[in-house]
Amino acid sequence: MKNCLSLLAFTFLLLFGTKTQAQVHDSLMVNVTVFDSSVVPEIENSLFWEISGNGLKRPSYLFGTIHLIPQDSFFIPKIMEERMPEADRLVLEVSLDMGTMLSAALGAFKRPEKSLKEILSEEDYAYLKSFIEDSLPSSGGFPMTMGLVEMQRPIFTAQQIASAYCDNGLDESGDQVMYEMYLAEEFKRTERPVSGLETAQDQLGALDRIPLEEQARQLMETIRNPGEMCGGMDELIAVYRRQDLSTLMELTGEDPGIGDHLDALLDNRNKKWIPEIEEMLKDEVIFVAVGAGHLAGRNGVVNLLKERGYTLTPLRD
Repeated sequence: MKNCLSLLAFTFLLLFGTKTQAQVHDSLMVNVTVFDSSVVPEIENSLFWEISGNGLKRPSYLFGTIHLIPQDSFFIPKIMEERMPEADRLVLEVSLDMGTMLSAALGAFKRPEKSLKEILSEEDYAYLKSFIEDSLPSSGGFPMTMGLVEMQRPIFTAQQIASAYCDNGLDESGDQVMYEMYLAEEFKRTERPVSGLETAQDQLGALDRIPLEEQARQLMETIRNPGEMCGGMDELIAVYRRQDLSTLMELTGEDPGIGDHLDALLDNRNKKWIPEIEEMLKDEVIFVAVGAGHLAGRNGVVNLLKERGYTLTPLRD
């Protein structure tokens, strides 16, 4: 179960770049044009938003998550705790039912069209093989072998390496919390439905827009600087806990490695979600929880809903 959840969460978190664990968790979610104030609307710094107006009889809610966070840093705003019971349905990026998790896990192990041996130079491939066999710490998940590495996208290998190193920096319990799982359990406990805006295959398809050569390059950067990948995690968590969306965008927009693919990985998906959200708003009070990086920007969920005539009000304690 833990491995399935890790793969599912990482399906769209891992392209912060290869410099830090924090960057691996959010680059997919931030448009590199966010710093042009002439085209990007300003956004108030809040993770939790009320959706009202446009004929709605009752407000619904929008929350920005960080998908995986150490247990001792996990928090829920008090005002969110107070409003959650009002919602009829939880809406996540993808549903967390067993079928979805299995689909995500199986999809992750889709053998790439070209092997790393074909993509990498002989020297780089030998370095990778030596790193996997001799230098990689255990992360408590699947044992990492070159056979496994060749079976999956390079981007997933980079994530597993990041986890192996960065998990060592957690507290003694090593526990992490997945916001989506916490919320799903809260709603299921009170027998309220949980649904998704897209499928695991949709997310995997978005990752497939990143050329294997780029994924392999990022993998090599990761293994050559394994100690650097966790350095930004504390900063990211501090920014998230402050609900500072502006700084979050700056942190996650620093790496240009996947800038050419952000339309497919972020903007187009946000736009596709809006009709789905609007349809549910007609009949239910919904609680939408998506990665915090999806909220801000010209093509962020907050602004796209405003353009459809809804009022988005930030709610903070």
